[in-house]
Amino acid sequence: ANKCVSYLMQYQQADGAESYDIISSDSLYICSSLTVSLISSAMKFINNPSDLMAKAEMMRAHCVLSGIEISDDEIIKAAAGSGLDQDILPSGLSSIMESFSDLPLYDLCEKLISCFQLYRYEGDSEYIRAFEDCVLTFSKNYSSDLNKFVNWWDESGCKSAIQPSDNQDAVTVMTVHRSKGLDFSIQF
Repeated sequence: ANKCVSYLMQYQQADGAESYDIISSDSLYICSSLTVSLISSAMKFINNPSDLMAKAEMMRAHCVLSGIEISDDEIIKAAAGSGLDQDILPSGLSSIMESFSDLPLYDLCEKLISCFQLYRYEGDSEYIRAFEDCVLTFSKNYSSDLNKFVNWWDESGCKSAIQPSDNQDAVTVMTVHRSKGLDFSIQF
């Protein structure tokens, strides 16, 4: 499947090639979205401020999304406390970290989305809404405890996926085994 997607992407970049969307099962996982990765990493960091890996992942996702050019080495140094993190991360994050224990889990999620201005990334809004649904469902079924949510997200929540629209005009890439019993007008 990966070779097929790679070929389709190369073909699409050729001069005069048609433009088309490609969907694969891996691309539908909520955790494949960089915005969701940023939110989940921020939640992990808020839950455990000594988790430098979560801080670095949050910073890297924010830099990529914001177009901030910075090397991975600089991100790691910033996460370790070089002071550069305050230049990179939004100023509202520190107040969220100070008051997160007073917030329900869903409100914390909303504040992070707002702080990082994640809804400006139009292609990811469906992933963000799906993540919010996961947070809300977890809060209703289990608790609004951030530590429990972070553990649940790492164990099983990250396997949640969005459902593509039946009307979406895109090439769907899947294995023959997975396609068994499905009816497609064109197959190759």
